[in-house]
Amino acid sequence: MGLGWRHNQMEMQSERRQKRVWWLFAFAIAASCILIGFLQYTWIGEVSIAERERMQASLRGSLQQLSRDFNADLSTAVSALHPSGPAPEDVSREEEYLALFENWKESSPHHAHLFRQIALAVPNGEEIHLLVLDKNAGVFHAAAWPPDWASVRERLAARLSQQGFDAGGPFRRSESTLIELPRFRRPSERSEEASSPRRPVESEWLLLEVNTDYVRTAMLPELLKRHLGGSDYDATLAWSSDSSKILFQSNPAFTGNPADGTIRLFELQFENIFRRRGGGGGGGGPGFFGRRFEGRGDRGGPPPSGGPGPPPDRGQWTLSVRHHAGSLETVVQRGRWRNLAILAGLLAMMLGALAALIRFTQREQRLAKLQMDFVAGVSHELRTPLTVIRTAAHNLHGGLVSHPKQIQRYGALIRDESERLTGIVEQILRFAGAQAGRMIQDREPARVETVIEDALTATARITDEAGC
Repeated sequence: MGLGWRHNQMEMQSERRQKRVWWLFAFAIAASCILIGFLQYTWIGEVSIAERERMQASLRGSLQQLSRDFNADLSTAVSALHPSGPAPEDVSREEEYLALFENWKESSPHHAHLFRQIALAVPNGEEIHLLVLDKNAGVFHAAAWPPDWASVRERLAARLSQQGFDAGGPFRRSESTLIELPRFRRPSERSEEASSPRRPVESEWLLLEVNTDYVRTAMLPELLKRHLGGSDYDATLAWSSDSSKILFQSNPAFTGNPADGTIRLFELQFENIFRRRGGGGGGGGPGFFGRRFEGRGDRGGPPPSGGPGPPPDRGQWTLSVRHHAGSLETVVQRGRWRNLAILAGLLAMMLGALAALIRFTQREQRLAKLQMDFVAGVSHELRTPLTVIRTAAHNLHGGLVSHPKQIQRYGALIRDESERLTGIVEQILRFAGAQAGRMIQDREPARVETVIEDALTATARITDEAGC
């Protein structure tokens, strides 16, 4: 009894040690998963910040390049239509501008509709006559000043009466798409203007009205597609002086605020226009215009000659863009939450696998214990009838029992214990069949020959000794 109690105590201690080891293992795995989750959360946050900065920097660079391309295309078109020097003596003023217009159409067919109207403002005494180009007929014809050009007419008349060039005039900011470019001549030596030999006189003005329909339907969408992909961002173009006056919207739901990025458009590179090929537009000279453009500050002057173009913070129009998702921050946050969801799923799978492993292991341990208990119980149950049978057989074999009634009683005892043993074996077989998925249920027919052969084989030694 003492040995059995000690054995049981040792088994209980071993089981408790195994449980402690498993719980320590589970705690270590869970702590590792929590640490990995925290580190991944921190790393995903840092990656999201870097991704947001990268996307913002990329967007700023794309917008700046878009602004430079738009202003460069506009400046190139204006430069192509503005004469670079004095008019040839053998052609008229209109013929010269027509030749420039035809050359520009041939060299830039995709921008042939950039200007809605092309006109010349020609002084005649105190009046300024307007000559409008008929693009289809290829001729200039006199026309009345449009009502929306009245302010331009008044400004040109004021400058004409001053007999001088106002540097702020052509570059004046206003909600107008009309570009006015003066053409200069040197004052005659006999005139009173000779007192200012370095000051050119405006002899006429080239007026170019930008076609906003062409800008919104062709030019701007093409630039957006080239620099922003055309599908990831919504864009709105409005006047810089009044953001409520919208010229273009790729998405009616986006009015320009809040925006992921903004850039200014419609800032001509006037210095490059007047300086090209070293000409001053009819005798002004590059030195005069270089001094005029210096120190213009907020009035919208161009950069020094040879520079990359006007700064991106100046321009009559403001282009605002926003990502389709709502903002770049929304895109970054969606990516961050998606990564966190994936991380949480992986950690949940790891913890679930750990819990399943612990559960299955504990189940196997309980099953093994039950099997051991079952074997011990079965062994005890088998030992009793076997002991009785063995004792009875020993007594019979040793001649200790000779009385017929005693022999009959011993035979009955052996028979009962044998039946008890058969029942135990039958129960074991049924349990084994149930464990293996098979159950001994109803009786089945068998071949008599097979049963007899099996019986003879099992009793071959006894029959041989008996001489049968």
